[in-house]
Amino acid sequence: MRSMTNSPTSTKDSRRAGLNRWAYGFVRTAAVVLMSAAASAQSLDARISSVINSKQSLQSATIGVHVRDAGTGDSLFGSGESKPLIPASNMKLITTGAALRVLGPDKFFETRFGWDGDRIVIIGDGDPGLGDPALLDSSEPATTVDEMLDTLAAALAKSGHTKASAIEIDDRVLDRQYVHPDWPIDQLNRWYCAEVSGINFHTNCLSFFFDASRSSGASPGGSPDLRLQPSIDGIGRWLTVENKGKVVKDGRHTAWVARAAGARPANDYTVFGNVRMGGSAMVDVAVHEPGKVLGYLLAERLEKLGVKVERDPQGLANITLADGEAVYEDFEPAAVVRTSMTDVLRRANTNSQNLYTEALIKRIGHEITREPGSWNSGASVVRMLLAEDLGPSHATNTKIDDGSGMSRGNRVAPETMTAWLGNLLRRPGIGEALLASMPSPGTGTLRKRFKDTDLTNDVFAKTGTINGVRGLSGFVITPDRAHAVAFSVLINDIEHGSQIRDALNLHEEVVVAIDGWLADVAPARKKDAADALGG
Repeated sequence: MRSMTNSPTSTKDSRRAGLNRWAYGFVRTAAVVLMSAAASAQSLDARISSVINSKQSLQSATIGVHVRDAGTGDSLFGSGESKPLIPASNMKLITTGAALRVLGPDKFFETRFGWDGDRIVIIGDGDPGLGDPALLDSSEPATTVDEMLDTLAAALAKSGHTKASAIEIDDRVLDRQYVHPDWPIDQLNRWYCAEVSGINFHTNCLSFFFDASRSSGASPGGSPDLRLQPSIDGIGRWLTVENKGKVVKDGRHTAWVARAAGARPANDYTVFGNVRMGGSAMVDVAVHEPGKVLGYLLAERLEKLGVKVERDPQGLANITLADGEAVYEDFEPAAVVRTSMTDVLRRANTNSQNLYTEALIKRIGHEITREPGSWNSGASVVRMLLAEDLGPSHATNTKIDDGSGMSRGNRVAPETMTAWLGNLLRRPGIGEALLASMPSPGTGTLRKRFKDTDLTNDVFAKTGTINGVRGLSGFVITPDRAHAVAFSVLINDIEHGSQIRDALNLHEEVVVAIDGWLADVAPARKKDAADALGG
């Protein structure tokens, strides 16, 4: 049996490597670092209140801010902190934290490929990272999705079979409600609304590469050259593409791809828009029934290796979905692909990949119920954890609709977010894993944030953006890791561009205020703790 690692099991980022060596001094000394100098807290109150009051354009918006000592759990500042607000992608911190609690930081997602009698079976574990090009590119050695598919096909072909009655997709670890009902229906072809399945592949998207260079033979008025990744031989059979794109002499790249809902075949694409002469463009487009797409891709490669997959009544490779009673008593594994929780969390929080957190919330539902994981069962598990860890009031004040924050039905109060973050940080193993998954200024979704700030302490934070909503939640932590502050700034009801700018500035200025306050009080806290411990 061939074992493949979908992604590196250890990160190359040396900045994050030190997180696993933390002693969590701020937890150990929590009982003795409470400052008697109330002026310190008052100073933080004054700093953040001044920041909020300075944003006059946001008076019509709804603002919730909360700051909490992550070591003691004490509230340090609050303004609109108890009102449940739309968190957007800050929701990912709730979901990934719940996944760490239920599945553990050492979890590996495994997708198994093998034979059961005369059929090929792919057994899924809800892995959102299978075939993700970002993970494949950072693996050692780096590989491409086409190379991965070739390797899997070769492993299956080594069995000696020359014919498969079907490729069966066992995605039953999760349910088959691929799309959340509250997601925008006009955006279901976008990568951030990719379907969620028990077997995911290539982030459940096809990459369309458009080439209008002279070497491609493109000319103004004609269509750009088109290439797909993964590469597909079956265009015109199980997948169709109509290229209505145009090459133009000047202007921006505006190429986009529509997928016809309910079409036959299921994945029917039309290219629209322009590609500038001499240039190139790339668009990721969500696929329908990703498990079946993986089956078709493997069938094409298997036939090249002499393993023919029988045809269905439509003349396509016979790709089937496992029924509820399917049992594979004679399953002989040929390959296993594994993805670490570390990589899943990093793609979820640092890169804000929606698919990852949607797969996670369903997967924790399966872990607890042992039924196909769903948005409903996953949300129930999250509410249960909120009640157990933070108290019933936090659970009843929170609405969990999906895992990524794409749904506008989610509601989280800033004080709940900071309580959740602080609770996670205090848990050995879980706190380190959560921090290692989060971006810091200059990385991931924070790559363009805090550019003009000079921070004394370390910041780890998650952004959140959907129409009318901007959020930022995370931690400010002293370099010696002795003190940590959790914060959440959620802003709803943003109506125009100047409010967006001021909302982003408010995020950063609140963090700067915390950073300055912590730089002032941390030395005094450290001295008080040392005195209390006899140091």
